[in-house]
Amino acid sequence: MLSSIKSLFDAVSADTNLESSVDLTRKVSIVLMIEVALSDGNFDQTERAQLVSTITQRWKLATPVVNDLIDLAEQQQDSSTSLFEHTRVINQYLSRDEKIGLVDCLWEIAFADGRADHFEENTIRKIADLIYVEHRDFIRSKIRVRNH
Repeated sequence: MLSSIKSLFDAVSADTNLESSVDLTRKVSIVLMIEVALSDGNFDQTERAQLVSTITQRWKLATPVVNDLIDLAEQQQDSSTSLFEHTRVINQYLSRDEKIGLVDCLWEIAFADGRADHFEENTIRKIADLIYVEHRDFIRSKIRVRNH
């Protein structure tokens, strides 16, 4: 299973046509979520469980597939040199509303332990800026997720 998903990611990386844009944006979205989880220096089981829940609910994928996607995204995140390489894909394929939805997901990860650390908030702010989410939408997203 893991090897078939890895081949999909490799194929998506090599082929950025419209059909594969969904897979590519999912991949980089997960990498960005992991970036938020790691930003405070602690990617614990609570954050991982929230990551699985967020992805499962958002994209209606089976938990084993989600776990494999997360493992692959962690490997991708380890070799990543900047947020720009991932946010460039988001800007290419996602609409304004989809970008705000991604910011919601990032906040869900940050609030997994009950509070958003300032490092997590700073990382989300950087990502939101790079994907051209307006400050008011950034704040609305934070409040919406925190109060949920």
